[in-house]
Amino acid sequence: MELIQITAGLIVGILLGKYIEPFYALCFALVLLIEEIVRYLAVKRINTSLAAVFISLCVGVILINHAAAGGALDDYVDNYCEVTGNVVSIPKFDGENYKYELEAVSIKYCGIEKEIDERIILTAKQKPELDDCISANGFIKEIKSSMNEYGFDARRYYKSKDIEYKMYSESVAAAETDKKPILIMGIGERIKNKISKLIYSVSSGDNAAVLDGVLTGNRGGISEELTDTLVKSGAYRFLYCAYFFVIMISLIIGLFSDKLPAKLRTYMFAAAILLVGIFNSDRPVFVKAGIYLAAISIINQRKGFVYRPDALCAVISAMLVSNPLIIYNGGFGMSAAATGVILLFGDMVKEKLLWIKNNFVRTSVVCWLLCSVALLPLAAYYFNGIAPYSLLLTFVCIPANAVIWICFFPAAAMIKLFGSAPVLSQLISAALFVYKRLPEYVERLPLSYIYLATPSVIIMLAAAAALYALYRRFAGKNPKPAGIAAAALAVLIAVLQIFRIGTVEVTFVNVGQGDGAVVSVPFRGNILIDGGGGNSYSKYNPGKSVYVPYLISHGKTKIDAAFISHYHADHAEGIIAAIRELDVKAVFMPGVDPDNELRIEAENAAAENGTKIYYITEDTRIRFDSGLTAEIIVPDERTRMSDDENDTSLLINVIYGDINCLFTGDMTTLSENSLLMKDRVPEAEILKVAHHGSATSTSKEWVEAVDPDISVISLGKDNMYGFPKQNVIDNLSDTEIYRTDLCGDITITADKHSIKNIDTYQ
Repeated sequence: MELIQITAGLIVGILLGKYIEPFYALCFALVLLIEEIVRYLAVKRINTSLAAVFISLCVGVILINHAAAGGALDDYVDNYCEVTGNVVSIPKFDGENYKYELEAVSIKYCGIEKEIDERIILTAKQKPELDDCISANGFIKEIKSSMNEYGFDARRYYKSKDIEYKMYSESVAAAETDKKPILIMGIGERIKNKISKLIYSVSSGDNAAVLDGVLTGNRGGISEELTDTLVKSGAYRFLYCAYFFVIMISLIIGLFSDKLPAKLRTYMFAAAILLVGIFNSDRPVFVKAGIYLAAISIINQRKGFVYRPDALCAVISAMLVSNPLIIYNGGFGMSAAATGVILLFGDMVKEKLLWIKNNFVRTSVVCWLLCSVALLPLAAYYFNGIAPYSLLLTFVCIPANAVIWICFFPAAAMIKLFGSAPVLSQLISAALFVYKRLPEYVERLPLSYIYLATPSVIIMLAAAAALYALYRRFAGKNPKPAGIAAAALAVLIAVLQIFRIGTVEVTFVNVGQGDGAVVSVPFRGNILIDGGGGNSYSKYNPGKSVYVPYLISHGKTKIDAAFISHYHADHAEGIIAAIRELDVKAVFMPGVDPDNELRIEAENAAAENGTKIYYITEDTRIRFDSGLTAEIIVPDERTRMSDDENDTSLLINVIYGDINCLFTGDMTTLSENSLLMKDRVPEAEILKVAHHGSATSTSKEWVEAVDPDISVISLGKDNMYGFPKQNVIDNLSDTEIYRTDLCGDITITADKHSIKNIDTYQ
């Protein structure tokens, strides 16, 4: 039991680490040590369990802060270097280049060569093979953190794999150097590489991609359309090797639980976690975990018993100590948590379902209940959604995976030898049907996929405390301490939410070189104003990849209205993606340029998803039930005759009580001067600066007329245009200036009378 508490303390410390400085954690640990010494001197007794929990919490805080610190190549960042090393991952095609991991053994800068042991993400046009030893020239870059609270954090993701740097190289060549010894962790990657090559030698397209996903966990080759269907049907989770292996082991153990002793079941679960780690990782984290597990096993054997979750906690603790950032890896988190709840609750729940006579069905239902219901907070945290019909897919996806594992290799051998594989090919085709066609039917069912907001750390802790209290209740132990903790955290959550009532939150999402904002009245409604998007020199679409995920992660999936200021991709694409993905009641667009491709795309998306379309051709005032009002001013006839499409931008003034927030799109000084001449400029406390800080907008006269207290510039970091221009910054000098390239997401909170708070991600 102490191992469970220690592991829980370690996890809590890691989660709270970004809010607590290591110095304060050390001070807390010192105070705790002094307190225990005083206790021992007074009553000759030490509360070892409580001390262990708090010490592990402090260790978690220290570990996560240390893991987030800089690395060994910081002195080489932004310098042109030659790196030599071994390719340790399967090269993946990424647009026009290949991306892979390089285990660097040396770096040369200014003629000076130095031995290193650092893993780098290398992007190059050349495609090496796994285990090739190569030399690459290029600029060393640090992988940056996300500038969005719930956006994809590349730095955190790669640091969970012990990778901190990247390089783009146009010059990659074979190198003459001794290769490093093959570690057990590399075996899995080599096996997966050989399996992938075999798959694509006998199959192609989504068929090969699904086979690759099932057999190796590599889901990158699956088409975007099929991926979306798999996610929303719940079938995608069965392509996670770790999750699938844990479910399979759980089913096997559950089916034969009456014949297997508890100790053997424990070690089978622990072995499953280790094997999954070896197959899916190429760092020695799992070797350390195995050593730790072996030590615990010896201790427990000497005591004469094994407490079933202890071995799992030993594995998890060793992994977290080796690399605390692995906690943010969805595969690790879900598989470890699934194993934990099955170990803790599996037998209890199975006893409650004895009315289900078939042992396979009963065991499958138990696994589904525990992995779907008990892990809801984790599903929300990692994936922002649940698929209610995944129980149905459990009964077909797991057998389909088993068929693929059993049939593929002999079928591939037969195809290589004889050109065909009767019977086996048909069985594999049936299994592929489960992934390629069945999810389409499931997706058409009502409530096939439910979006969930990303829970806060407090919510995660409350859920864990409630689950632990439930376990103690079923185990016949005192559930009060955990129950009280869960109730206290629930009350804290409720109080924090109450304070949001009667406020408005204006968030400028960091969509790079574009505009994307959402205005929310908590518990009453949301409106969107532009949503970011791609541009001519990149296929990357922040509207779809950043803006919409931000809305989902914050629970803003029901939208009263979406506004497109004008038909430029960096403003419109995110709104189009939101219409397709979320529940958008209405979209308001400029009533110009009917042949514009983005306008047509928005119209098609609205028609497909039941979103009403309103074309704004004259000044309009819209009142929402949430208490928001949107006043829209259209360009006059003279402005609309401009050759610059930016001058078609709608001017949108969002009002909540006495607070005004003015959204200007990409309007230029031509639009500004026209409004100034006709005295049509609204005053506003918050000004969204036009055209990302371009010199063609935001004149001094315009700023004086709007008279803002706060100005927000939405733009990309180190953008090619040199925005924001200095004259714009000078014109805004009497306001508080916030920039998404420096601040990340920017949220301004106000009541009906004044601005209360300004939060920035950075």
